[in-house]
Amino acid sequence: MELTLEIKNKGNFDTTLYNIIKVIPENKIYNFEHGLRTPMTIYDRARERVVKAFEELLKVLRIEKGSKFQSIDWECIDSKHKELLDSLMAFVDDGFNIIKCLYPLAREVKKEKSSVEWLKAVEYKLISECARKVYTYRKKIGLIDNKIKHEHGRYQHLEFSFSYYEVYGFYIDSVDREGVFQPDEEIHPKFNGIRTAISYNKDLRELLVNYYLIAEQFSNTISKIIYKEHGVRLNVEYYSYEENDRIIKVVKNINQ
Repeated sequence: MELTLEIKNKGNFDTTLYNIIKVIPENKIYNFEHGLRTPMTIYDRARERVVKAFEELLKVLRIEKGSKFQSIDWECIDSKHKELLDSLMAFVDDGFNIIKCLYPLAREVKKEKSSVEWLKAVEYKLISECARKVYTYRKKIGLIDNKIKHEHGRYQHLEFSFSYYEVYGFYIDSVDREGVFQPDEEIHPKFNGIRTAISYNKDLRELLVNYYLIAEQFSNTISKIIYKEHGVRLNVEYYSYEENDRIIKVVKNINQ
């Protein structure tokens, strides 16, 4: 999986969702009818939580780098990693909240607490397609999150040692029928009959790419909705973003 960000194409290193929200006509937004903030405010808050979660986890991992395995504050790392997963789950929820702002309350078919279910009742085909694609990237995030919240899964940690460096990793545990703790096979499928775990190096890269790909699915869906509902094609423009340096720093730290 590869992700390329080029500032020359859209003016920033933010997601495509940022630029598409910028060009939604104000008279095509119905957020107040739903008791929601504006799409850009929803996005700004969701993005800030995700970026901050990456920064905080990377900071702790950098501080602990080179420490003896037994002396590392794993509880702190677990907490920061869990917040990153929670922030990405919330980003998905807010993506659907943003899309809900594009439909007037008068389109309501039935009352639904969930924005995605409300939207499916209004526009089943487009929303179902978006949800299916988004959940492809959200699946493992949600799986880990739910195992910890609802099935008593716990982080267990490992150190992978190579000639010149060490790499830290984790797995979420579960209990087999004999009462033995092992990596949860839904999250960590076996490879050639061998149990697996996840390195933070791979995990952080994958989560960052998934964040951008989730945002892209939402931006594509918004373009389709605006065209279908109003016959307007959204032309994404070149927008600057004041905090490009934060995103660059996250990417650099992930690759160190």
